[in-house]
Amino acid sequence: LRNAINFTSPFKEMAANFCDDLDERARKTKSCNLMIPHQGKTIGYNTDYQAFIEIFSEIFSENFSENKNRAGHQHAIILGSGPMARTAFYALQETGLCPEQMTLYSRSKKLIDDLHFRQFDPEEINQRIEQDPGLTLIDTRPTPPFNSKAFSLNYGSSKHLQGEKDQSVSATFSGFALKFLFIQGKKGFELLTGT
Repeated sequence: LRNAINFTSPFKEMAANFCDDLDERARKTKSCNLMIPHQGKTIGYNTDYQAFIEIFSEIFSENFSENKNRAGHQHAIILGSGPMARTAFYALQETGLCPEQMTLYSRSKKLIDDLHFRQFDPEEINQRIEQDPGLTLIDTRPTPPFNSKAFSLNYGSSKHLQGEKDQSVSATFSGFALKFLFIQGKKGFELLTGT
């Protein structure tokens, strides 16, 4: 078994800068969460990418099988502008969504790597959710989830996620985050052990 270093936010972009080389996905997202030494060099990997792909493939295949005529009309909103938002954006592309089918929202309006972020506007986002019941909302921010329909990566305490009132949403949030962590860890183990 070899040594490795695992990184989490807010160090994923910084970690990528310290690697001698990056795998294709880490290079694309300019972030890595796993560094593995190999033949005297440090290689950076983005195992978040694989976790997103597996989960998104499952989500969209379920949506498409339930409503096949909507398959080409699937849309996604990504909240956040950090490395996880970029990773989600590129992973969604690999699962078949076009950039035109995705909207990225950030508190600071900016352009990152040709990705156009809209100003975070809760009213606009809620309106879009009401108008498009098939919309997928991915919240990559390190804050409590936007609403009960969001796939959130915040795996803090359930009280932090849902407040004291709504007990119905914890399974959605914790289930998504835990599944994400499991896939990410499994991919890291495979890279580390060569299995």
